[in-house]
Amino acid sequence: MQIIEFIYQHFMDITLKDTATHFHIHPNYLTRLLKKYIGKGFMEMVQQLRMEKAEFLLQNTTLTITEIARECGFSNINYFYHLFKKTYHKTPNQLRKQLN
Repeated sequence: MQIIEFIYQHFMDITLKDTATHFHIHPNYLTRLLKKYIGKGFMEMVQQLRMEKAEFLLQNTTLTITEIARECGFSNINYFYHLFKKTYHKTPNQLRKQLN
């Protein structure tokens, strides 16, 4: 449970290696633990949290898409668009227009 809480608190700038080091376990073991107990790997969990934050920011702020991507921990805007569309089946702009 501490691992999951740690990921929730640091998902913006977290890495598998840093998390494993923090808990004094091997990164592969950390991934196996997450898969076993929550059904998702490390990056799946981090990406889900980042997408949820992006959706929240689209709904509740006037930040640009680029600002939202950066705010959610994405340095590559193209990857952010790709992952967002894969997750929500629409672009950030389409989701924002749908909500307004």
